[in-house]
Order: sequence, then C-alpha cells, then structure tokens
Amino acid sequence: MASKPNAPSCTISPLLIVLVLTLSATGCALGPAGRLEAANTAASTAGFQRLTFSTEQFQLTGWLRKSALTTTSPSVLAVYIEGDGFAWVSKTQLSRDPTPKNPTALRLAMQEPNQNHVLYLGRPCQYSMVEAPDSCDSRYWSSHRFAPEVVKATLSAIEQTRARVDATQIILIGYSGGGAIATLAAAQQPGVVALITVAGVLDHAKWTQHHHVSPLTGSLNPISVSEKLLHVPQTHFVGENDDIVPSTIAHSFLNQRFSPSQQTAPAAKAQIISVPNADHGCCWEKLWPQLRREIALP
Repeated sequence: MASKPNAPSCTISPLLIVLVLTLSATGCALGPAGRLEAANTAASTAGFQRLTFSTEQFQLTGWLRKSALTTTSPSVLAVYIEGDGFAWVSKTQLSRDPTPKNPTALRLAMQEPNQNHVLYLGRPCQYSMVEAPDSCDSRYWSSHRFAPEVVKATLSAIEQTRARVDATQIILIGYSGGGAIATLAAAQQPGVVALITVAGVLDHAKWTQHHHVSPLTGSLNPISVSEKLLHVPQTHFVGENDDIVPSTIAHSFLNQRFSPSQQTAPAAKAQIISVPNADHGCCWEKLWPQLRREIALP
C-alpha cells in the first residue's frame, strides 16, 4: 500500500536555489550546446567533475562529485540516472538531440548526503551529441530507450566509476525513464543495496497503453526483472498529481513483484510513497532533501 510522507518543509540552500534557477532559465532557452554548458556549470559549482565513459556502443556523459576522487571512505556510490530528456518536440515529432532542458536527476544528485560518493549519469545520446552530432540513432530516445545495449552501457559506466572510487555498495536512483534504467541495471549490477525511483517508468507496456502511444518495441520492460530484485530494498516515489507517469505504473510493478509465484524466499522491503502536491516535473528538487532522509539507507 502506498504511504504518504508528511507535507515537506522545503529548506533549500541558497547555492541550490541559484543552480536550479540557472538550469531552468538557461536550459529552456538554449540549444543542446547551451544545455550542456548550463549543466556543466551547475555541476562544477556543486563540486562535480565531468567525465566521459567509453562503452561498447555509446559515449556516456556523467558528473562525479570531486570528493569521491580524493577520499577512500565510505565505500557507498550513489548513482543518479537521468530521465528521457528532451526526447520529443511534440507528440508526433522527435527532437534532434535528447539533451535535457531541465535535468531533474542532476538536481537531485547535487543534494545526495555528503558522506556518499555521487555519480550523475546522462542517458545515451544526451550531452554527447553536442560534440559528435552523428553519433546516435534517434531510436535510443524513442523505441529503444531501454534497450539491452543501453542497460549494458549504463552498467559499464557504473563499473568504471565503482572501480575508480573503490565502492563496494551501490545505490541506484532513477528519475522518470531513468527509473526504468536503474531498475533494469539493479537486476544485473552486483553490490546494489537499494533501488530508488522518482516518477519512474516501471512498466512501459502499461505506460504506453495509458497514453495510447506506440509500444517501446526495442526496449526491455522493468517489470520483467521484478523477480530478480526481491532481495533489493526498494522505494518508489510517485507524484500525487502526476499524469505523465501515474501511480498505477508503480503499483503494477510491485503487484508483479509480490505475486505468489515469485514468493520463493523472504523479500526485502519495497514501498511506494505518494508525494502530495507533486506532479511529474514539480517539485522534486525542492522535496528531495526530506524525501531522501526518510529512506534508511547507507
């Protein structure tokens, strides 16, 4: 059953307010290069260093909190995975570059508790096409956005970072479509101690049916790996007013997870938390400090 947190008291640092305003104002007005620059400026100001991950098929762009490069303790790596970004110009027209205008997962990553190493990962084709315009096929922000090769690239970037900071425990946090990638990755990545999704697309078949749009024919469906995640503690945040990814999507996922056929061993705690007054875009970055504290994780 979904639970609701108390109405959050949104205490936000002045620095974060500046960064959020910078990302919002510049991201909406500028093209892909400007959006990359805005994200890099905000991340750098918050103590993150830009990294490029070479994987078998993609170049992934991410930002790692610099303290993770100089400290050996603790050994927890929190990985934030971005949503689908600027995937569509309209309901029928794909964008030419999915670099996000408002990188919500980056805003959340900047507020991860200081004791953890933090990696923010853009999705394939986000940010990278600025420097290599012909490096990506648009199917990777449409029908194949959750394809096996996308998950494989994400796992490669996580493993490269895990080795670099010597992390033994991993927390995966995904926003929107990034929640799907985080879930699919959690089923394969060793050392995952928690899975957190924010407005996550956890059953894309049900999601496309809800919106009466074409199915994601080239994508893996997170609900198909629910059985492999029985041992992983999970928290799925849903916006009470979210009509982009309604709460029924998360409930579909957990209903599958708790089906009698899958109860072969004791399962780790899994919960859905319905967040009052939140929709798909508003106002996760303001609510995140309190929501994150409510989860008893490393």
